[in-house]
Amino acid sequence: PSRNPTDEKVPSEVAYYGQRFEWGNKIRHNNERETWTKLLLDETYSKDQLRLIQNLFHGHADQTEDEADLASEANHVHKLLKEPVDIVSDFLSGVRIHLQSVLEARYGMMLNRLRREVVITVPAGWSEKAKNLTYKAVCNAGFNVEGTKISMITEPEAAAIYILRDLNDSPFQNIKVSSVHVMD
Repeated sequence: PSRNPTDEKVPSEVAYYGQRFEWGNKIRHNNERETWTKLLLDETYSKDQLRLIQNLFHGHADQTEDEADLASEANHVHKLLKEPVDIVSDFLSGVRIHLQSVLEARYGMMLNRLRREVVITVPAGWSEKAKNLTYKAVCNAGFNVEGTKISMITEPEAAAIYILRDLNDSPFQNIKVSSVHVMD
């Protein structure tokens, strides 16, 4: 059985079955999945560090062991089946297909006439290479169709914009948000 597909939060995970894949809450319960892959887009994390994080996250390592034992344990995690940018692309293509079906059901034929914008959020400390790989994953997932604007902002900026837009009845209601980096 899969997790509840109507959950508000969707894990950024992909499971592969030959040429097919499932993503997020659609992955069947005990299937091996690619997790934390987005972090591999940034070269500041080593693969060993991320495998260690994966093991700790999934409860595969005893937290009382010393770091050397944890690092050794981390090497037993499965090897990635694809490059990280391709795994992220697969996840995002699943999101895009789901989003497209929801929007088509809601807006029907009007959907083609609506202005579309995709805003990518990235960690504040990410390198330009990581940002470029994220943009590549978004484009490979099919979000870069004609007439769609793609922008990128950091996660703290996105949080600030959300809060500022939500402050309609506050002394800050006259603050305007205007700085968003547009990708070519």
